[in-house]
Amino acid sequence: MPLFKCCLLGGWDAGKPACQMLYESRGDAEIWQFAMEDFVRVTQRISDCVLQYVENGGSFNGQFDSESDAIFIKTVDGQILHANQAYNDIFCDQTVAVGRQGSSYLADSVSKIATHSDEMLMAGAMSVHFDHLGHDARGREVRLRTFKRTILGQGHPSMAILGIVRLLDVVGNTDAFRLQRLKDHWRLFSQLDDLDRSIAIGLAQGLAVGDLAEEKGVTRKTIENHRGSILRKMGLNAPIDLVKLVVRLQENGFGDFGV
Repeated sequence: MPLFKCCLLGGWDAGKPACQMLYESRGDAEIWQFAMEDFVRVTQRISDCVLQYVENGGSFNGQFDSESDAIFIKTVDGQILHANQAYNDIFCDQTVAVGRQGSSYLADSVSKIATHSDEMLMAGAMSVHFDHLGHDARGREVRLRTFKRTILGQGHPSMAILGIVRLLDVVGNTDAFRLQRLKDHWRLFSQLDDLDRSIAIGLAQGLAVGDLAEEKGVTRKTIENHRGSILRKMGLNAPIDLVKLVVRLQENGFGDFGV
């Protein structure tokens, strides 16, 4: 089954989408058609709502949390400006996406397609609509239906792309994928300089900022600045996430950090 089928401005560019072929193989084309029409209606309704909010200068905080589809708005460079609860549940797993680049938390199987479709919009496409396979934040292989449209020039200086993603079904749960995510974090951890790595390990061991500052012969502010830099480089939200990561790295044999 193809991993990625794309529709630009209403026309499938490479035959039928994967989900349609799946349904037709079961003799259930009508179900696929109904599901597709429902998704189109939702994307139109959400698009109209977003454009209205932008025009009126309204706030998006909590506006789409009742929606079961994942909804997000991002900048030209891919930073998430707004994301509803469904988006965080599917793609972030106990963290939040706002203020982060998708590449810092999305599974590689989703991130590559996200980047490619963003590039299509920035190159001139008004909207893209595609079905694809990927992995969610829990490592499960899932089928997703994604709609994106450009909202550049609609009255907001930062908003560039509106996205709506529907989780179609779960294919499986792969331990190998979870291990790969951990390997990706290990690569980033290994790229930290010696001081940052030692600070990260010290925090994971339970040392206070003041203790680390005394040990390194620097100020508390210096340790706090390094801690913030480590979190950004690792794509983490909070110090507790760093502690959990170091523990997982040790548990999976990447090193003995004394935690």
